[in-house]
Amino acid sequence: MVLFSIVSLFLLVLILYCCCCFILILKNNTVIKAFNDVDTLLKKRYAILLDIVNGIKSDSELKEEIIKLRTEVILLGTKRENIDRRIALDCELAKKTAELLKDNSLIDIGEYSKINQDVVQSQKIYNAKAENLKHAILVFPTSFAARLLRIKTLDLFRI
Repeated sequence: MVLFSIVSLFLLVLILYCCCCFILILKNNTVIKAFNDVDTLLKKRYAILLDIVNGIKSDSELKEEIIKLRTEVILLGTKRENIDRRIALDCELAKKTAELLKDNSLIDIGEYSKINQDVVQSQKIYNAKAENLKHAILVFPTSFAARLLRIKTLDLFRI
């Protein structure tokens, strides 16, 4: 009888652990998919941004900073280790671009504005999924499974 109870308890813990792992892996994959959607839109925005920056006649330090930041973000790639750094660089790039476009109001930025709206919407979806994963990582019993699977929280986009 004691042996049966021990085996039953072990199986219950194993099933609980498997469910926690499944939930975490599912949430982690949705975060990665959401980031890939954002990344696709960001690449489109970077391509349009280069055309806009090259269309500006004046040589300014801000223009050079934007090109440098754009190149740095693209070179980081989409590896999971670089997500936090890419998010920070993209936020800085967006601020500098807004500053540049504010000073050059004659530039047609219709397509850039549409892509920018799509990026913001995708970033909101990513943030929601990343928050959901964060909450799952912090809650018992999935916190134990997260440590064993080495699933960590990720930075959010600042919108």
